[in-house]
Amino acid sequence: MKDKFFRFGTSLILLAAVSHTFAADPILKQDEKKGTWGFVNDAGKWTIKPKYSKASPFSLMPDGSVAALVSDKEKSGYISPDGKPLGAGISFLSIDSISPRSAIVRLSDKYGITDWRMNYLLKPDWTQISPLDDDRFLIINKDKSGVADADGKIIVPAQFSGIEILAPGFYRLSKNDQSGVFDVNKSSIIVPVEYFDTSAPILIKDSYYFPIKNKKGRWGVFSESGKEVVGFLFSSVSPLPELNAILLTLPDSRQKLYIPGTDVPLDFTLNDLRKVGPFSIVKGGIPKPSDPSALRLWSQIAPSGSIGRVLDGEGNVISTYTTPNVTIIDGGYLVQKSTDSFAFFSKEGATIADDLKGSYVRNGKWYVFENAAISPDLKKYKVKKEGDILMVSDPNLSGEEIWNVLIDGQLSAQGYDSVSPLLESFISDAYSITKNGKYGVLYKGKEIIPCEYNDTPSYLPNPELLKMEEDNGEKSLFSLNGKKIWSGDVDEISFPFLKHGFAKKNNKYGLVFYNEEDDSLIQKTPIEYDALSNIEGTNFLWACKGNLYGVIDGDGKTLVPVSYTSENLNYVDPYFIAKKGNKKTYYNGDGTINPAKREIVVNSQYLEHNIYNNGAKGFKIHFDFNSYFLNEDNEEIYVEALVYHKNGTPAKSARGGQLKHAFWRKAPYVNTNFSDQWVFLPYNNFVQGKGKQDYYIILRFHDEDNRLLPVSGNHKLDFTLTR
Repeated sequence: MKDKFFRFGTSLILLAAVSHTFAADPILKQDEKKGTWGFVNDAGKWTIKPKYSKASPFSLMPDGSVAALVSDKEKSGYISPDGKPLGAGISFLSIDSISPRSAIVRLSDKYGITDWRMNYLLKPDWTQISPLDDDRFLIINKDKSGVADADGKIIVPAQFSGIEILAPGFYRLSKNDQSGVFDVNKSSIIVPVEYFDTSAPILIKDSYYFPIKNKKGRWGVFSESGKEVVGFLFSSVSPLPELNAILLTLPDSRQKLYIPGTDVPLDFTLNDLRKVGPFSIVKGGIPKPSDPSALRLWSQIAPSGSIGRVLDGEGNVISTYTTPNVTIIDGGYLVQKSTDSFAFFSKEGATIADDLKGSYVRNGKWYVFENAAISPDLKKYKVKKEGDILMVSDPNLSGEEIWNVLIDGQLSAQGYDSVSPLLESFISDAYSITKNGKYGVLYKGKEIIPCEYNDTPSYLPNPELLKMEEDNGEKSLFSLNGKKIWSGDVDEISFPFLKHGFAKKNNKYGLVFYNEEDDSLIQKTPIEYDALSNIEGTNFLWACKGNLYGVIDGDGKTLVPVSYTSENLNYVDPYFIAKKGNKKTYYNGDGTINPAKREIVVNSQYLEHNIYNNGAKGFKIHFDFNSYFLNEDNEEIYVEALVYHKNGTPAKSARGGQLKHAFWRKAPYVNTNFSDQWVFLPYNNFVQGKGKQDYYIILRFHDEDNRLLPVSGNHKLDFTLTR
């Protein structure tokens, strides 16, 4: 009984940030003689027999459950802490982690997709399944390909000879030597699968344009909305990024310029740039003659290469770089100095930055490089990245760096001394922040806990709560909504179960519950127990005071009073059996007492005629019964099947006694079900003259002291024999 209880010490109360397993989980161990693996409890007793060729420790799964990966005879699967296989069981040749929701599994020579409880999201009917992008999978049935998402939903039917990524959110579909384009976000084909070729898309101002080649060898262009924006007239299509446009070449070498938003392509050649000289880029991106009041771009095609020049409003050269990459961006111009270095100019000709490293990423209206960021109001910031958030330093402050947080191109929080990821293994999008030596929490770009606390927060993963320490030493709990749901003078608080937790003070424990709907913490019991621990496979808890034990439920209700020693309190589904002296008390799961009784309940009974057993012809009496509350476990029950004439007189056997069949059954448990019981009576055992004779059979039960046991559900089984 002692092993049923778990005493929480301070080293175990803190649900580990460095380990996914909980103290109550079985412990991985190898059988030194057999070399196989199993699991033991804290006392070293096998709780899951060592029958696996390989096994891993129990750990927290992406869906919040706890399981262990095991292998048996080259097949793998997950088991729960009670040793039961999850989902489809130990049957997979491989299991590949793909997302927090899904895994690719191989069964024999077929592949499928399961969730993390090994329940099928997509049955193993596929020749091959592999990751495609994000949470999507390429699924193949023989030589036909399709796409499924992380929930196993097929978003592209398996009817294509090839599928590949064209751009983020777009696939090239191939079938019968023809191709088209599929939009993942719209879950639809935007370019029909009827064209000869589909080349790499052209990105212009955050929108994709798809060059498409028809069966006649002519190129056209589709927008990402599926609209044909350029007809099939051209021998080639190429991007012209310095003008945010697409260059189109006709078979006779004439060129046209397609600028998104215009109805028809414009007549254009690269030679125009040489003839016009300095020119301005105005609204619409169309090149116009020079305007002295605006900053001008000038590109000169030279035999030795391309020269990019930036001029001021008077036509004076500000900078010259040996590169063609002069890009118009919101508010200014970006000039590539070398392969990994840029300069940034305003439209008025002011130099914003001349040492921008690496390529840039556009974050809203911010331009972010490896070492700096340019804001929408054209200021240069220092920049660094922590996890999935971007931080920029305030350029107006000197001395120590003060960091502001950028989310989706907007400043969402400002003025921190530091920002660092908070327990990345357990929670994403959460960051520990400091200001003036005090700690707080930033979650999804929002300051949910102000910088008012003495130490870094702790994360309680089961109900997803954050624990902070007040100046006076009290513990406070916050939900991820930023609401303080509890504050109290306790030594520790933890959540070993999904929503139920323990509050500890002066080595005493109480039960608390997180109500997700109300975003509140409810104290279910006083802090008065020496130990609380879960009863495996139930929603009940053992409760201990000194050397006495009882049972409480998840609402803190006492089901069994704390007045029994560990040796005298047991759980045998569905009862808690408490013993004092020679008296046993059976407590139900709602705390009521089940009165002791001695009874047999017959669940079913019927006759099966004209069958043979050991060469004799006769009939079987089939029955199913339950025994309840016999004096002790392992007590034997004497079962009789007695035959009577219709008038109630005993039917005689060939040996002269009453015709019957009897046998013993042993009840290994307090409440035992005996299913599929039967006895056989040969017809030649009946003493009967010619003609018909009506009989009935009745069942009777005795205990070991030959006392009749009360029976319910017992009926006469009538039958007729004819000689």
